[in-house]
Amino acid sequence: MLGRFFSFCGDYGRFLVSWLQVSWQMAWGILKLSRVKPPRITFFGGVRLKHDDKYAKAAYKLAAKLANDDIAVITGGGLGLMEAANCGAQSAQSSAANLGITVEGLEREELQNTCSKDLIVMKYFFARKWLLIGYSNGFVIFPGGFGTIDEFAEVVTLLQTKKLKKVPVILYGTEYWQGFIRWMKESALACSLVSQQDIDLITVSDDIDQIWEMLRVECRGDCDIK
Repeated sequence: MLGRFFSFCGDYGRFLVSWLQVSWQMAWGILKLSRVKPPRITFFGGVRLKHDDKYAKAAYKLAAKLANDDIAVITGGGLGLMEAANCGAQSAQSSAANLGITVEGLEREELQNTCSKDLIVMKYFFARKWLLIGYSNGFVIFPGGFGTIDEFAEVVTLLQTKKLKKVPVILYGTEYWQGFIRWMKESALACSLVSQQDIDLITVSDDIDQIWEMLRVECRGDCDIK
């Protein structure tokens, strides 16, 4: 009986410490993010993409165009696609924020994103993802691996369940995403596991100018975009 009591106290103590850590981290992250003037667009994509990859070049170009319109660019704060987007925003020489949100314990190289003006380091992945998603006016998802798929699925699920305001969700790279779109339509939709309305939440495009214009239209309500 006494052993069970001490075990309970130990579990409760660990829970309390974790709860305090999460609460502090979230409050600190929200405070820093609140200083980023809206509108804000979040870029998701793979850390393993090289700077000369066509998708990294596209992210650089799109981020620069958004920053020139005083639209903040937010990424996961790592290398690859994330650094390409941050570097594109930096190249615009505008006053728009250029922010990375990463997690403690990732590979050391992943913290060496040299183009992010500011970096928020969170302890927990879910806290990082919540900040990346909860305060954005739109999302551009470039090719990536499991982490990118996880982030994309979280965004669409929140939209599907109306826990997130409807905003543009754009998959860049028709060649890369065509298999995924085919699975959604031919398997998930055919089995009634998703609806056509769910699929309609997503735009697939290779056209940087089209994506830029979609995001500009969405962001007009949050700042003086011409």
